[in-house]
Amino acid sequence: NCPQMSNDPTALKGRSSQHITELTAFWVFVLSLLTAQANPDETAANAAIKDLSTLDIYDAAIEAELKQWLADAGGAPEEITRQLESVTLAAEKQKETSKGIGYQALCMILSSRLKEAAAYVAAATQKIPAALAAIAARRTEQNTLLGALESAKETTFTHTADSAAAQKLTTSSGQNTRRCKATMQPALTFKKQCTPAAADATAARGVGAALKSLKKLKTLKNDQAKQPKVSVTFEAAGDLSSGSNWVTGPTSTHCEKHGGNGSVITSAGNAMAATEATTTVDFQADELTLDTAATANIKTDLQTTDGERAWLTNNEDLANALRTAQQVQTAAQKAFSKESLKTLAETPEARALYDFLTTGLTTRPSEPAHVKKVAKLIFGKEEGDVTTEFLKELSTDTLSIQTTGEPLKKSTQTIAAGSNLQVAIAYYYVKNLKKATDNAAGTKPEGNEKAGALKKKEKRKTGVIKQQQLVAQALKKANVTKTNALETRKKVSAKSKREQLLFLM
Repeated sequence: NCPQMSNDPTALKGRSSQHITELTAFWVFVLSLLTAQANPDETAANAAIKDLSTLDIYDAAIEAELKQWLADAGGAPEEITRQLESVTLAAEKQKETSKGIGYQALCMILSSRLKEAAAYVAAATQKIPAALAAIAARRTEQNTLLGALESAKETTFTHTADSAAAQKLTTSSGQNTRRCKATMQPALTFKKQCTPAAADATAARGVGAALKSLKKLKTLKNDQAKQPKVSVTFEAAGDLSSGSNWVTGPTSTHCEKHGGNGSVITSAGNAMAATEATTTVDFQADELTLDTAATANIKTDLQTTDGERAWLTNNEDLANALRTAQQVQTAAQKAFSKESLKTLAETPEARALYDFLTTGLTTRPSEPAHVKKVAKLIFGKEEGDVTTEFLKELSTDTLSIQTTGEPLKKSTQTIAAGSNLQVAIAYYYVKNLKKATDNAAGTKPEGNEKAGALKKKEKRKTGVIKQQQLVAQALKKANVTKTNALETRKKVSAKSKREQLLFLM
């Protein structure tokens, strides 16, 4: 029978705590397994390495990915610069419009990104080439040890008779022991028809997509590399126990006991010859854990001292180079591309603009404003993306810039990409400066200029008053209470807050 469970509160509390502890331990275990799991592309790629062909495809994919990282690093500042030039011109052109603040914020954000991108390029151009060189060196080493020196059979030897005393077979003495040196030159394999299974080749190439988070590299570890195995077959014929002459055959195919110059191998009665040598290369590739190897010490027998040079790339150097490249790659900066306005409103640049616009130039608030408020004031909308709301129009609008001849009439983006960017910025800067000078306090325009300035100022004030009157009429018509009226007025007036701030500025 099952034991009776106690209803005592203390016992119940103990069992509850035990269950919580066990459940916590279980989830910690599960989470640790999930965290330790490699990228599926990495797992598939490493499992596909079954011979030198798939290993070479694997390493080629890593090289290609590293080259792409390097290309992206060099292209980022250029892309950001092009976008910054267009946005800078737009900010100057629309300085007094409702979008002026938004373009100014985009200028500030892009300037920060350009600075970070330049720092990234400096790091990437140092770290990524080192990783590229390391993996290229390891690939060459693998192809040499496992490919160029692959299994081969050699049957052509050059023999040299040696009448010196035997070193191993010493049971006999004097002329009864014979030595013969046979030399052969194995040929290198310069290429090979590789036909791995299509699925294995595809999976091996997948390591490129997994490289940024790669944890284990499939490779021939330098401390496990070996020379090819060599097997030699030799033959002996006749009785070598007597006779004083030990000579090389006339075509160096054998060594024999002969009174004169020796006979051809088919006629040799008392002789020995090496007839075949086979070199054998066993394919070997193991997983190298990058984090572990990158921080490990090179084995003592593989370390170099003054005057020594290492002929093979150390596992530790390879792992460290790849890990450093991975760490650099995660810091890449990009130009704007469909980023949401709320995301950009979270940036320090947008928040700084918001704080100074809403609280003045003395002390910034200690608590950050809600991101929707920042987006609404800076970009005019709480929702939307930067491309649709700000960038798209820069390729479709038309600017008109005065020149020595016909006015320059092109889009903001086209002018920004050409040689007249600074001319256009100067044009709008002076245009805005003239407006500011005409409207500044203390100026005394004469005649028509004075009337025009007063008319513009009065028009702005009238617009604000008119909007307030419309709000009041709407509230009266709806017959709402005083409390609700205040709330409604706040909501309606929020739409014009940006324009009022611009007017007060």
